[in-house]
Amino acid sequence: MALDLEYIGGSSWLEKVRKNFETIKSAILSLQGEDGELAKGSHEVTAGEETAGTLAIDTGLAAPVGFVVQILRAGAVATSDAAVSLSDSDLVVADGAAYSVTEGDVINWIAFS
Repeated sequence: MALDLEYIGGSSWLEKVRKNFETIKSAILSLQGEDGELAKGSHEVTAGEETAGTLAIDTGLAAPVGFVVQILRAGAVATSDAAVSLSDSDLVVADGAAYSVTEGDVINWIAFS
């Protein structure tokens, strides 16, 4: 299973993940066992989420145990110290010390169970 992800940062991150998704999925699921599941998506932050300073993304997984997140602002990586966690089936992104949830931010994510 060779991945073409020489550098997983930058704005082309999601394109590289899409290109290699089946390989990534196989690698994660082989670690999680036959009951493992994987979900991915992209979410654009709304004005209301910016005002609240937090947002929840439904992963569609019953019990996710891990995730990978990249936040882009105007095409540049802005993940910084965003407070990212899991709550039930949701991936929760909130303000950190330096990062603030901002309208228009694009949150690319992979979650697995």
